[in-house]
Amino acid sequence: MGADLLIETTPAGSASGKVNIDFAKTAISVEPLHWTKEAGVPGQVTADLEVTAANVGTLSNIMVEVGDMKATATAILKDDLLSSLTVPRMTYGENDFALEFTQPAPNDMKVRIHGAQFDLKPFVVATYDLNEADIDGPEEDRMIDIDVEIERALMDQELTLETVRATMRVEGNLIEGGTATGKFAGEKTFNFDLGRDGETRTVSFISDDAGSLFRGLDLYDDFRDGTLKMSAVIDDTKESRPAKGTIEIKDVRVVNAPVLGKILTLGSLGGIVDLLRGDGMVFATVEGPFTYENGIFQTKDFRAVGSIGITFTGTVDQPANKIDAFGTVIPSYTLNSMLGNIPILGTLLVGRQGEGIFGFSYKVTGGMEDPDVDVNAVSALAPGILRRMFFEPWDQDDIEPPSTTKPDARQSP
Repeated sequence: MGADLLIETTPAGSASGKVNIDFAKTAISVEPLHWTKEAGVPGQVTADLEVTAANVGTLSNIMVEVGDMKATATAILKDDLLSSLTVPRMTYGENDFALEFTQPAPNDMKVRIHGAQFDLKPFVVATYDLNEADIDGPEEDRMIDIDVEIERALMDQELTLETVRATMRVEGNLIEGGTATGKFAGEKTFNFDLGRDGETRTVSFISDDAGSLFRGLDLYDDFRDGTLKMSAVIDDTKESRPAKGTIEIKDVRVVNAPVLGKILTLGSLGGIVDLLRGDGMVFATVEGPFTYENGIFQTKDFRAVGSIGITFTGTVDQPANKIDAFGTVIPSYTLNSMLGNIPILGTLLVGRQGEGIFGFSYKVTGGMEDPDVDVNAVSALAPGILRRMFFEPWDQDDIEPPSTTKPDARQSP
């Protein structure tokens, strides 16, 4: 890094001058912005400098052209602190926004971000920690209030969240509270809320477009449409800060879903697989309890009811891209017969009272892209058991996932 500094001083103790810094030979990484510049890429920052006799410094006419980042700014330094930073416009990558920073007292900061576009993809894609910033331990004395007004936020899968409004309160390195709202395709709403409750924090996601939210946050790519209600409690007494909660999705369409397709194919439900490859398969309800810790999603008796009924108990390890789960699949006509919607067919399928209903169990293990799948035909599923599996509320204890080891009775031959 090369620097040129030209300073003129006065007898009264003030000074003025110009600053020119060349970053061409310097590699730069700004982790909070997910921005980097390699050594050898041109980069230059220039500014006018004024320092008063009271030791208040002002950097004006700041011009930044470093790598793909371009910005203009003004900064004030007072009492050895960056007192304020005003950036009327900053562009880099797919970002185009303005930033205002003030620090009225040490470790008491306020940030306002507003403008045309902010790229969220680096912040959400392959991020598996609810508190990623807390890895090195909290800075207990720091407080940051953040206010965001962005017209377009870019998400994964080329999705855009529009008219984004958000507030956030950070204490140390921990997000203590915040809200966020936005719209998919200009009309489908998204609402987020996070708040402190003693030694825990409560978080909720509500959206009219579950599919776009799951795809945009790089959580699951095969949902389309649907409404989402998700609530969870984050336990801050544990270093990993696990989250425990429930998810409810209504009227969601599932497309492609290769793992589900493999299960259904081995279970001789090829006609339903054709739905997945076409317009998709609609589930009236997808719901269940879960825990989420260090990128590992665990659940017990997660269930979906639609063209089929399916339960899911197990673990999805996102960092390792692996799955270990088991469950039961029941064709939709069997569920309908159980509910009495098709009484004659129901009698034929169920048989005499207590004889059970046909379906099949499955186990999935291995890599998410192409896991190993085993299926076994089952009977002896009485209507009361199915009713508990697919329609009755969970007990509170069900929110704590069990071991994902499949019971001996369900093991493949």
